[in-house]
Formats: sequence, structure tokens, C-alpha cells
Amino acid sequence: MSGIKHKHAPEMGLVQPTSPRTQWREESSNYREFRNLVETIEGLVASGTLAGHELFMFTDNSTAEAAFFKGTSTSEKLFKLVLRLKKIEMEESL
Repeated sequence: MSGIKHKHAPEMGLVQPTSPRTQWREESSNYREFRNLVETIEGLVASGTLAGHELFMFTDNSTAEAAFFKGTSTSEKLFKLVLRLKKIEMEESL
């Protein structure tokens, strides 16, 4: 299960298990899990929740983890998600 891990995560409402949304059902599980993770982080950044904090990202999705670590993916959809996370990492100093 992908999600945000933090010692105060449950009370902060930050742990969001992967749950496929209707429009994603045709996508791979790797894409759905990675997109959920990216959108969760984007929401936390937009709300200011991560301001002044360090973010540790954990996932059991080895495809997403490898794509983020390498900074690329042969899948165009996964690559776009990597770019979104890298942009946040640079702009928010995470």
C-alpha cells in the first residue's frame, strides 16, 4: 500500500491508502498508486501542511520508486508523474 508515513500521520489525516477512482480503473496499478501518491503530496503542498517539514515518501510500488529515483520512465504517464514530483521537490525544497 502506498501512502504518506509520518509519526502524526493518522491524526493529521495524511495516510491515504490507494483506492482506484472510477476514471483510473483502466490504468495500471502502478499508475494508479503513483498518481494517488503524487496527488496526495500536491494537496499537502497546496494546503501548506508540509511548510517547514521534511517529507519522507514510502511505497511498495517498485516501479514508481525506480522511476522517481532514475527521474524517468519509459511510460509517458509515469514520466509525467515523476516530473510533477520532481517539480515539487525543487520548488518546495523537499
